[in-house]
This record gives sequence, structure tokens and C-alpha cells, in this order.
Amino acid sequence: MILNSDVGLFLHRFIHNLFMFKNQLKYIFSLLFVVISFQLIAQERVTTKSDSSAVSKKVFLNVGIQYISNVTYAGRSDVNNVPIALPTITLVTTSGFFLGTAGYLNLGNQGNFSADGLSFTPGYLFSIDRNKKWGGIVSATQYFFKDSSQVILSSFNSTADLQFYFNPKFARFAVSSSYQIGKQSNDIINTLEVSKNIVISKNKQVSINPVLSFMSGTQSFTETYFQQGSRQRRIITNPSSGGGLGGLFPGGNNQTPKESIVNEPYTEEKQREIKKYQPLSLNLSLPITFKKGKFQANIAPYFIKPINTVAPNSTAQVPSSLFLFSTGLSYTF
Repeated sequence: MILNSDVGLFLHRFIHNLFMFKNQLKYIFSLLFVVISFQLIAQERVTTKSDSSAVSKKVFLNVGIQYISNVTYAGRSDVNNVPIALPTITLVTTSGFFLGTAGYLNLGNQGNFSADGLSFTPGYLFSIDRNKKWGGIVSATQYFFKDSSQVILSSFNSTADLQFYFNPKFARFAVSSSYQIGKQSNDIINTLEVSKNIVISKNKQVSINPVLSFMSGTQSFTETYFQQGSRQRRIITNPSSGGGLGGLFPGGNNQTPKESIVNEPYTEEKQREIKKYQPLSLNLSLPITFKKGKFQANIAPYFIKPINTVAPNSTAQVPSSLFLFSTGLSYTF
């Protein structure tokens, strides 16, 4: 009981620091150590206590590289295309725990290579039923980008993600939610998704997985508006005039000045911060996967229809649609 209490206290402190502090890398590596330790202990217990037909648990390591022609998120992208190379390393256990890390290499900085940032993602994949038709994924991601990065994800400090899915034979349905802790504001993004994995070769080495998704959520932006009103102004009429020194000498005007107050209308331009929950994008992708032994290659075109976009300034043009593609190669140890 003392051990369980200590582990619970550690996990509670880890989650707290993961979301509140940007530079707590040691907690991420601590989580990796804890996960691997738990898996090794579980593997030892299964091996010693089960019969000869039992299969011991394993840990898999996947390394890969991905190219993305333009980084987007929820139908939003930088004003200029930002192609990136994305090297990844992912540790996955058969019980569902995983830890992934990714590097963001900007290839569009005027033809110059630029290492813009890193991300770390611990998470857990789970099944609700024995047939594994119902399940989900829970994860958290911490980002580390340099201030000058053009990658749209650089506006995030961290995200917390949760997905539930239902996977019958004819299609896969998923609903997910992502809470984003940004550098300027926090937002929530929800996604509805339907997909169908289709095997198109007899040896099951080639498959295609069309995915249709709809994203909605909050977005913060600055709105310009005009405020009308009136202000009071004092007017003095019949001031002293004429003969020398304002009427002190003969021939001057000795009438008493009159004072009146008038209301003058005005229009003033102002700005205010707005946050709205609304539809964000409609997305269609067509990933094609090729498998050969422990190698896996993929290529995927994406068509994205942004909704309710907000221009960063009055002169910027927001695209009505986005088209991009990704391709990659990975190997599993």
C-alpha cells in the first residue's frame, strides 16, 4: 500500500508539472523509466507464473522519418507554406503504454535547413471490450520550439488528447478532443472521424485507408469594431473685439462673452479579443501503406476545407482550400 501511494503521488506531481512548466524534461524521461520498469516487472511475473503456452509481454521500438509538404492544424496554416521533415522515435509496449518523440526540421526557410523544435508524447492505448471493437487513446504532448519558428504548432506549449473509437468490420468511427495550452490563449478542438481500411493486395502488404473528418473548436482572434458616441465641447461667442486692446478704449466692443456647451458626435475605431466555438475544417485524406517485413512506407494526399477562418491582418488572404501531401518510411525493432 505504501508503494502504491508513492507511485500515485509521483504520477500526480508529474502530470501537474507536465502542464504547468515548459522545461520539465526530466519528468518525461522519468515517466519513460517508470513505464519500462512496470513492463519489465509485468513481463517477469507473466513468464514465471504462466504455463508454457503463455506469451511474455514485449516492448517495440519504431523509428521513422516523415515529410509533410505544408504543416496545418484544424484548417489553419502559416501565410507561407512550411514543409518539414519529421524524424520520430516511438516506444510501444504490448500493454498499451507508449512514448513518442519527434523533431521538427523546417525545410522552407528560404531553402535553408532549420531545426525548429521537439515534442514528447507519453500515452496509453486501451480496449474496452475483449473483441477490441471499442477502445481509446489518452496522451499528452509537450512542445519545445524556438521563438522564430514558423511551424503552426509552435503556438502551443502543450496539449492533452483523448480519443474514443468504435471499430466494426465495415468502418471505424472515432471522436476525439484536444485541450491546447497555448502561449497566448487556451483552446479546445473536437474531431469527428470516419475511416475504412481496405487491403488491396493478397499478401496484405498494401492497404488504403480513406479518412473523412470534421473539426470544431474555439479560436481566439482580434476583432475590429467602430464605436459611436458624442462628446461635449465648450463654445464662447461674442468675445471682446474692436478698439485697441479689446475694448478698453473708446470704440471697443464691451459686450459680455457668451458660453455654451454643444454635443459633437464621433466615431472611434477599437479592437477587442474574441473567442468563439465554431466549425473549423472539413478534411479528407487517402493514406496508402506499403509493408515489407519490419519496414513500412506510406504516402497520403490531404484535401482540407477551412471554415470560419480569420485573417492575421487586413492585407492577408486566407486560402479557401488547402492541398498537401505526406510521405514517410519507418522500421520497427
